[in-house]
Amino acid sequence: MGALLALGAMVALALAGAPLVWALLVPSALVLVLLLGMPLAFVGDQLIVGLSPFVIVAIPLYLMAGQLLNVGGVVDFVFRSVGGGAGRSRRHLPAVNVGLSTALAGINGSALADATAVGGLTAPIMRKAGYTPGYIGALTAASSVIGPLVPPSIVFIYYGSVLSVPVGDLFAAGAVPGGLVALSLMAVVYLRPKEGDLDASPEGVSVPNSLQCSLRFWAILAAFPAVLLAMVVGVVSPTEGAALTVLVAAACVVLARLKPLAGASLQAAQRTAAQLADVLLLIAASNLLAAIILLDPSSARLVEELAAAPSTPLGALFTLNVLLLGLGAVLDTFPAIAVVSAIIPSLVEAHGLDPVHVGLVVVLNLMVGAVTPPVGLCLFASAKATGAPVREVLREVLPFVAVLVGVLVLVTVFPQISLLIPNYFHG
Repeated sequence: MGALLALGAMVALALAGAPLVWALLVPSALVLVLLLGMPLAFVGDQLIVGLSPFVIVAIPLYLMAGQLLNVGGVVDFVFRSVGGGAGRSRRHLPAVNVGLSTALAGINGSALADATAVGGLTAPIMRKAGYTPGYIGALTAASSVIGPLVPPSIVFIYYGSVLSVPVGDLFAAGAVPGGLVALSLMAVVYLRPKEGDLDASPEGVSVPNSLQCSLRFWAILAAFPAVLLAMVVGVVSPTEGAALTVLVAAACVVLARLKPLAGASLQAAQRTAAQLADVLLLIAASNLLAAIILLDPSSARLVEELAAAPSTPLGALFTLNVLLLGLGAVLDTFPAIAVVSAIIPSLVEAHGLDPVHVGLVVVLNLMVGAVTPPVGLCLFASAKATGAPVREVLREVLPFVAVLVGVLVLVTVFPQISLLIPNYFHG
């Protein structure tokens, strides 16, 4: 009862326009104090506990790396380089959108960040090429799903800290499904009926054609998988890998040669501080929701019933899928993980599931939910970034959602897809 009350109040406040952090924090604190009888000091303790895992230190470092690449001009450089390969024809611009999201997935680690960055870069050029704003917004929202699946993913960091799953293994598990999502979205792009003169060269794409620029582009893209490999094989921890990522990002700013490193670093630090405040407050507030689920007797009984209901491992995973798709459509990623954190250990233990595979399924589910009408958060972020009416984005996104659900079913039924790389390195 308490958890449902807190969730209902949070959704109502968020729809009324309240900031998401306060929409989650205030109802959760009131339920803990007034309904469950916990002292006010307990609320403060739980906020601190939510931020106590050491791996959380990696989040500000990854955010700093992403901002450094954004303000340092590397994102624009990558866009122009990808555009040079695929964007010489208007017909290929949607593929450039997906390719840019894939390239930036290892930089931002956040679906909302990717939707905003990619939408702002590609929307003006795609509009000039004749694509409708609704289609641009829908494509940008769908391709932003790749971000949290490919390292460095702050969602994987949070999931690993809450459920004690190795973050390096989660990073490795997301690589193949992230690639499948990218290829599936490109298939939808090229199967879509074409409109207008889409074979003409697009305007507004300044392409770096020189061999020197190409070498710099591939050096930038190769640097981040190298850091991931070091984490997967155990050479560095996720937190140490995050620190290396910042150093690599600084080197990439120097390679791109678009902005001075000193000025970019100062601006990136300012943006990171503002972004970090939102992320950490949301993580801390999500821990209050998890505490309600553990303390509320009715929520505990519901968790036990959900864990005991499936009779097979595959049934347990599909039960989790249905629950997560619904949660992902109405909740941000962190509170959604907090809600299911009580049931996942029981399902894993009862059915012998692989915790890394379950973690990948959980995150992919929530990302699909984030682009599922009518409440998906990435839909609204993409609509705002691309200047598209939300109604048009909701209509155009349906084919992309269908494909994403198909990838989700494949990853759920065949755990080998997500465990291919972790098993290779761990035997």
